[in-house]
Amino acid sequence: MRLTDRISARVEQRTLGGAPWQPFVPFGQGGPVHPSKYFIGQEHALRLSPLYGAVKLLADGVASLPLKIYRNVDGKTIPWTGPSLFDNPAPIGTVYDWLHQCMQSLLLHGNAIGYVTSRDGFGFPQQIVWLAPEHCSIVDDETQDFANPVKPRYYYMGREIPAADLLHIRAFTMAGHTEALSPLGAFKALIEGGLDQQSYSKMWFANGGFPPGTFKNAEQEVDADQSRAIRGSLTETMRLRQPLVYGRDWDYTPISVKPEEAQFVETVRLTATEFASIYQVPPERIGGSRGDTMTYSNAEQGTNDLITFSLRPWLVRLETAFFDIMPAGRFCRFNCDAMIRTDTMTRYQTHAIARTQGWLTNNEIRDIEDRPPLPGSIGDETLPNEVLDRKST
Repeated sequence: MRLTDRISARVEQRTLGGAPWQPFVPFGQGGPVHPSKYFIGQEHALRLSPLYGAVKLLADGVASLPLKIYRNVDGKTIPWTGPSLFDNPAPIGTVYDWLHQCMQSLLLHGNAIGYVTSRDGFGFPQQIVWLAPEHCSIVDDETQDFANPVKPRYYYMGREIPAADLLHIRAFTMAGHTEALSPLGAFKALIEGGLDQQSYSKMWFANGGFPPGTFKNAEQEVDADQSRAIRGSLTETMRLRQPLVYGRDWDYTPISVKPEEAQFVETVRLTATEFASIYQVPPERIGGSRGDTMTYSNAEQGTNDLITFSLRPWLVRLETAFFDIMPAGRFCRFNCDAMIRTDTMTRYQTHAIARTQGWLTNNEIRDIEDRPPLPGSIGDETLPNEVLDRKST
């Protein structure tokens, strides 16, 4: 049998023919219910604006970075230009959607569980579908005297799935446990409190958290029946936004309470600041407050801090997880430089230094600036420009 025939046969053997969620198995049969299902769902939790802002900031930040593949050849790092998992990682959506879904699962549930739907002829994953974490459960092997995290059992919709067909990425790991800590479960009280605050704020401004005003008659006593009739007439007039007419014996005094006095704004800021602390993002990016007077001198410095303290741990976590499912000698890296935007003067000064030192050619700089290369081979010369000037004279 020829080599191509053997590879084709191997591909047919390794291609998975079905997905674990078909046919549907009622949830709860064969595996425990996911803890987050008991109190709050991710769609409900994402109604909380600071949580939504933090998750979106990190997920968009990771998904928007270019993901490059490299290989080691004789101790040198060379870009890989062949096919890879990241060309078309899922049957539906783009690589941006795929990375975004992975980050959502990690940020909300602490676990991203991907099901390998197909493999190449050498057994490496070609496509991975991220399973809904709220429908997944992980049970450490309890057949021995103690829970054995080396042999966990994975369930999706109540049906057990072989661990060999899954890619499990964990956010906050704990010793002795296969399943990572879920932020939805760990910060249940904070999320519910924030949602209650949002709901109360809405009702406050929609229905009135305090009487709109007082209507006083200084000339005569008003009994309960007359008070109800007057109040009903006044309320109807105010709802219809009609002019209010009353005689000299009535005195109307509107009541107004500033939102700051009702502590709405401070409560919102406190909630946002707490979520910023949980997800290690700049508080001002999600509506919170730093509590100090520190400001960034420029946008580049703020972006560098975001990459270093907020995105970098997630990038390393994903790079390490993807390394384990790639062929030997290959690895992937996120290009963080794609997020940094400098002003024109700073960018040109950087190019000038790089060209003067001779570690960037003119054509490489022109390629960065989306300009065509120089004619001939002069643009590929690595010698500094001043050296070329002396040689030409």
